[in-house]
Amino acid sequence: MAILADGWAIVVASKDEPDGPGYVVDFADSVEDLVDDIDDADCATTAQDAAAAGLNYEAGLLALPFNLSPAGDDDEEQYPVVAKAGDGLAAALGVDDVHFVDVDCKGQIDETEECTALS
Repeated sequence: MAILADGWAIVVASKDEPDGPGYVVDFADSVEDLVDDIDDADCATTAQDAAAAGLNYEAGLLALPFNLSPAGDDDEEQYPVVAKAGDGLAAALGVDDVHFVDVDCKGQIDETEECTALS
């Protein structure tokens, strides 16, 4: 989960950079891999499965324009939705030290206020 959060920090930090689309697609692929791992686990709860599916869906929506065309245009409003879904999955898995919403533009954790880049 921490590796996934690190990937999200890279997505946020590279949001307006030329290599940003590649990081978005890589993040969505990583989420899909994690969802497959959770699906394969016999001990996953329904809440964990639902939270994983929600993050997978939202990350896929964020990556969709870039999967269709490398020059695609992302939906600014999708970033906070993905971040909240990531926090929801972390909570469902009982991981308290991983955050998606409070990642600032440089990919660092901002403990004092929500990142304005994601608002």
